[in-house]
Order: sequence, then structure tokens, then C-alpha cells
Amino acid sequence: MTLSVTEVRGIGASTAETLKKHGFKTVANLAIATVAQLTAIPGFSQSRATSTIESAKALLDTDPAQVPEQDEAVEVITEKREKNKDRKQKSGKKSKKDKKKKKKKKKKK
Repeated sequence: MTLSVTEVRGIGASTAETLKKHGFKTVANLAIATVAQLTAIPGFSQSRATSTIESAKALLDTDPAQVPEQDEAVEVITEKREKNKDRKQKSGKKSKKDKKKKKKKKKKK
């Protein structure tokens, strides 16, 4: 049985959705994540990333069989991020940063 990320202390439904969008769908994904990977997600400071990883590891201490190999999990997460970037580029959607830059240029004119 896979644990939901909402079982990690401090992770609610909204944060779980954000994590899912960034490829972190299970407690095991969070347990093997690096602080750098989590701080790249909006709303995660270094402190929050560290405590989230520690909480996820603590949950899995009861069932270490749920923890995938580090390299395998990081590869899956990286692939999902790349697919999301490709999908956004193909759909022609612009990021929030691009939209803000465009607005600033219009205001300057």
C-alpha cells in the first residue's frame, strides 16, 4: 500500500497537488528527494524541505520496502518535469514570468 503525501506532517491537499505537479506523488518520492529538489517548488523553503523529507522518512521507517532506489526515483521525477516543459512549449502556453515580462514591455512603451 502506498502512503499519500498528505500523511506527511505539514502537507495538505493544496500542497499535495503542487507536489504532484512536480512529480512527487508518494511519501517514498519525498523521502528520497533532495532539499534542492523541493526548494525548487513554490512554497518550499530550505527549512520546510528538510522537515518534509525527514517526516516522509519517518513515515517509511515502518515499511522500508516502499522506498525506491534513489537514482530510479530521481530519474522518474526528472523525466516528468521534462515532459511537462515540452508539453507547455508545444501548447504555446507562456509561463507567468513570460507574461509579466510582456506586460512590463508594454508599460514601458
